[in-house]
Amino acid sequence: MAARGAPRRGGDSSGRPGDAVPAAPRAALGARLGRARALARGRRLALALLVLLAAGGMVGLGCWQFGRLTTRRAINATIERRRAQPTVTLDARAAATADPATIAERRVTVGGTWDYAGEVVLRNRAYQQLTGVHLLTPLRIDGSDRAILVDRGWIPYTEAAPDRRRAYRQPARGAVQGLAHESRPPSGAPPGNSLAARQDAWLTADVAGIQRQVPYPLLPVWVEQAAVPGRAALPIPDPTLALDDGPHLGYAIQWWGFAAILLAGYLVVMTQEPGTTRLQPLRARSAERGARNSTTDNVSG
Repeated sequence: MAARGAPRRGGDSSGRPGDAVPAAPRAALGARLGRARALARGRRLALALLVLLAAGGMVGLGCWQFGRLTTRRAINATIERRRAQPTVTLDARAAATADPATIAERRVTVGGTWDYAGEVVLRNRAYQQLTGVHLLTPLRIDGSDRAILVDRGWIPYTEAAPDRRRAYRQPARGAVQGLAHESRPPSGAPPGNSLAARQDAWLTADVAGIQRQVPYPLLPVWVEQAAVPGRAALPIPDPTLALDDGPHLGYAIQWWGFAAILLAGYLVVMTQEPGTTRLQPLRARSAERGARNSTTDNVSG
């Protein structure tokens, strides 16, 4: 005979629940854990390894994009420090010893004579959502046998032909202020590739490529002319000064999100009750409704 003061299993005499887990939820939890352990056996093991491999690859791609973001931020910080340094005057003496490692991304001033015969255009350039080109013109430095390529600015695409560009020539002598940049060869172009004919339209400011079609040495950098406030005459200097993080952080978050979705979806699908889906309750109610309608029709008939 049980003692009068002994509490009942699963709760006290007042009917309040005790600490014991009800039998049905405990059984369901045990079944789910059993199905989770089954993932490590047989063909499910191979599938689990495949999912883990795919998720690991996605995590790796996310880390790679995050690493690119870190590198880009470091480069942007270096560019900002260089732009804050004093302006470099590219005279004949400085041109003779020009080093891209020390001049690139610095503000420069340079004076000389324009060589419009060696001018080319940078295609696929936009200004206020208008399609056009930039004029890239050699400036022969005063007192030197060298020249430097200067991006003089934007003109409409319809004015890009050599004969139409004559209208945008400036006086023979000129002085320029702007930002110096390293040569930008086109992506995937082999070094030293020869040109069969003179190329007038370029995708990037490829100093080495343009060098092969002018008779004098070019400095290993080019200058993006600074914007002139209130200037409306063509060409319009339109330097790219903004420094941003690019799309790398967004790509990293996307890859990590894909990995999380893959792992969570796999665990949900593989640990659910065998032979059951979320659609089964809907199908059962639909079948019950159909049977009820059929019975009603038979009675009416």
